[in-house]
Amino acid sequence: EFRRVLFRSKVYESFICNYTDIETLEGSPQKVNDFIIYNNKKLISLKGNPEIVYGSYSLFNNGIKNLDGITKKIGADLTIGSNQLTSLKGCPNVINGNFDCCFNNLTSLEGGPKIVNGDFFGTGNFIISLVHSPERVKKSFYLDKNRLTTLKGIPIFIGENFDISGNRLENLDYLETSEIRGKIYPLGNPVFFNLGDINYRNYYLSLVRSKKINDILNH
Repeated sequence: EFRRVLFRSKVYESFICNYTDIETLEGSPQKVNDFIIYNNKKLISLKGNPEIVYGSYSLFNNGIKNLDGITKKIGADLTIGSNQLTSLKGCPNVINGNFDCCFNNLTSLEGGPKIVNGDFFGTGNFIISLVHSPERVKKSFYLDKNRLTTLKGIPIFIGENFDISGNRLENLDYLETSEIRGKIYPLGNPVFFNLGDINYRNYYLSLVRSKKINDILNH
């Protein structure tokens, strides 16, 4: 029965291991271009994963319960969606591409990356607060289908769109504290039913203008 990954310690091409009964990553290559581990439901630990991934690290739809020992040197995307994670503790501080933690059991972004140089995908968790969000997301920030009740802790900068559809937001307080360069999607929140199907980009810009005026008056 296949239980261990037995390969050379140095591999500079892609390493793919999908739909197996592996329970450990011990024996995996320690230097690899892309590291792709999909649909291995018995895999619950990252012990033995590579020291360096020059490209993308994809750990989708396994049984991983925590990120203890995850590779810190990743050159591009980090995908850890559809596992059994309850915490992002152990993530690299900077993600050089996209970051995907969708469909886990997360209630907080604590321990997650501080800088994401691509899109941030956090759809389908149980996150109640944006505190511990990344400081900067270069592209879009997707936190739809969670349990947000406040935008406190929103990233300082979102380079493209901000999707908070399907949460529990009664208002959009703190939205103006972020620099958002794309569209805003609050569909399915109580605030959406209160404000209606307005142009939320224009609404955001009006909040920003009001904040600037208030800041000037208060100084």
